[in-house]
Amino acid sequence: MTQRTGITLFEDSRIRVAWDDEDEKYYFSIVDIVQVLTDSVDGRKYWNKLKQRLKAEGFELVTNCHQLKLPAADGKNYKTDVADLEGIFRIIQSIPSKKAEPVKRWLAEVGAQRVDQMIDPELTFQMAVDDYRRQGYSDRWINERMRSIEMRKELTDEWHRSGIHKPKYFAILTNVLTKAWSGMTTGEYKRYKGLTKQNLRDNMTNIELALNTLAEVATTEYSRQSNPQSMAESERIAQEGGGVARDARRTMERRLGRSVVSPAKASDYLAPTEDTEAKVLPSGKGRKRKKTTNTTKKAILTLAVLCGIGFCAAAQSVDTTASELILIEELGPQFPGGDDSLGRYLLHNLHYPEACHEATGKVYVGFTVETDGTITDVKLLRGICHAYNEEALRIVSTMPRWIPGRSSDGTIVRVRMALPIDFFLDAYRK
Repeated sequence: MTQRTGITLFEDSRIRVAWDDEDEKYYFSIVDIVQVLTDSVDGRKYWNKLKQRLKAEGFELVTNCHQLKLPAADGKNYKTDVADLEGIFRIIQSIPSKKAEPVKRWLAEVGAQRVDQMIDPELTFQMAVDDYRRQGYSDRWINERMRSIEMRKELTDEWHRSGIHKPKYFAILTNVLTKAWSGMTTGEYKRYKGLTKQNLRDNMTNIELALNTLAEVATTEYSRQSNPQSMAESERIAQEGGGVARDARRTMERRLGRSVVSPAKASDYLAPTEDTEAKVLPSGKGRKRKKTTNTTKKAILTLAVLCGIGFCAAAQSVDTTASELILIEELGPQFPGGDDSLGRYLLHNLHYPEACHEATGKVYVGFTVETDGTITDVKLLRGICHAYNEEALRIVSTMPRWIPGRSSDGTIVRVRMALPIDFFLDAYRK
């Protein structure tokens, strides 16, 4: 388990969190959650009593309670009972507390909505569209996303037909396909965009989404034609399908003069819209979704913040207070004039050292955009050869000041960024 830990604040109380890179899960200190929700003088004692009651009820999480070493007040790490988000929700349901009630009500609403969706699957589609609109996505993007979901379903159905059923094998094939066209596995891609639990496709640009869909459609058709009989054959086909999108990507990048694989995530370019009631389906089916109360919003947002803190390339304000940890709706930094101007800047200022001879590929450079827009802490993330690496570091270090990032409340914040720089041998060499 590759574990990273952090501490956030909620109503002046510490909540210890650990992120598992392999499972892609957050684990929360149960004692800290209990302490916050109950105002207990001794959260550990309260949890021990609650654990005994839940164990008697046959609660599996308690029977096989997970423990991780988390930092304590004395600075040392001690084994602590932890649970993932599903487990935390289950524990919250068992806590008689006014602070827990908003989350309990929200869980009941979600459960009722899920039952409605099982009765009428059309509701699932409508609710997804409403949710995307509420998050600020354009109708064009939503249409592309809905089509990509359909194409993904056809691909997984084809894998099922080929005798592949386990989710872990789906993940392997998806990694092969994604790396073939993007140069990164899904995990690497998410880290490149500064994502953790968020859905990768929901954070793709229109071009990235189109390329990913092309890779999946090609893989589906190739598999239907080849009728693979083993996992190895399916991996080969996924590689071929991803290669179709890779070729399309390279053609576009040569024409545009910039990479179309972007570190930008949805929160960098979406302006969240006000929460409103969902529209009734044209057919008249379904019911309106209830507006979420402010108290419930606060409780749910707190859990969302806990799932998004500290472990991604997100904005980090200089003064870390509880309110400034809420960085879900930040506006990312921009190069003066936008992405097109950045592409032109790289095209006109990038030099190709002869020392690397025939080498081609992509160099990834990390840097921080300070509150005044200056570029600092420039570091190599992934390179090709020494001369290309040095050139990439040079061009990033000499970039003009950026427009700094802002948090959802308008505060200017420092933001860690990652930039891919392409070195194509013949396309743009000076």
